[in-house]
Amino acid sequence: MHVRLYTKPGCHLCDIAKADLRDLQSEIGFVLQEIDISDDPALHQQLQYVIPVVDMDHGPALYAPMDFLALRNALVAAKQTETDQTGADQTETDQTGADQTGADQIPQGGQP
Repeated sequence: MHVRLYTKPGCHLCDIAKADLRDLQSEIGFVLQEIDISDDPALHQQLQYVIPVVDMDHGPALYAPMDFLALRNALVAAKQTETDQTGADQTETDQTGADQTGADQIPQGGQP
């Protein structure tokens, strides 16, 4: 699962969100991408008053203010959705007669 944190230098709430995400990363398992909105004028215009923004695969975007528990709950739900979808995809593959040992699966993004 990929999680994107939209931030900019000097944003105290962004620093807190980043620390919370780092704390949750090993527990939940996701790839964190930090995006500095000051590098992109369009993103800066769009998000300058609402950062930090946490955007995740299979889940909602979260806007400031956010607390640790709400962030954790959203990440856990998104991870579960990803797992459910991956399981459904695997069931469809199994029914087609593909290698059921898992040897035909190639990890995406370097993650097993």
